[in-house]
Amino acid sequence: MGARISEGLISALIFFLDPLGTRPHDADVNVLIRIATLYEVPFATNQAGADLVIEGLTARKLVGSAGYPAPAYAEDFAAIPGPGRPSL
Repeated sequence: MGARISEGLISALIFFLDPLGTRPHDADVNVLIRIATLYEVPFATNQAGADLVIEGLTARKLVGSAGYPAPAYAEDFAAIPGPGRPSL
């Protein structure tokens, strides 16, 4: 998953976490979140965040295709993968 993010193949990351449970793969999750942050890939770890990420990703497509100007923030999500992405 991290490699796909670094290659620009993933537009968003939604990874639901159980805040009360322990995870044996905690280190892997932390690395994935760090890579998503590094490459400016929007990510969510709960339902409310996931709804916002999905809304942001679809805003330009839904609004722009209807002939209305897309909201300013939609450009941020539409540019994935964007220029100037850092490389590991």
